[in-house]
Amino acid sequence: MLRNNLGEEGAKAIVQAVQTKPQLMTLCGIKPDQTEASFFRQGLGVGDAILLAFDLSRNSRLVKLDVRGNRLDDAAKKLLRDAAEGKPITLEL
Repeated sequence: MLRNNLGEEGAKAIVQAVQTKPQLMTLCGIKPDQTEASFFRQGLGVGDAILLAFDLSRNSRLVKLDVRGNRLDDAAKKLLRDAAEGKPITLEL
């Protein structure tokens, strides 16, 4: 679902629609057993950060996420930090 220019409202609508779906569902292609994910310089924006935050909230094995070089503003970065809070994950913002 990433890089589809969903925008903030579109991404929020998708997250709301899948909130009750099985735990293994991913919106960003991060596999349930994956420990590292890199989205370095992939043109991600705020809507993409919302989708990534959803995946982070459901993935307990991810220990490293690299989203450097994207169009993430301070609010998008905070969203990712909040989703990773309390988890042993290193965020590269």
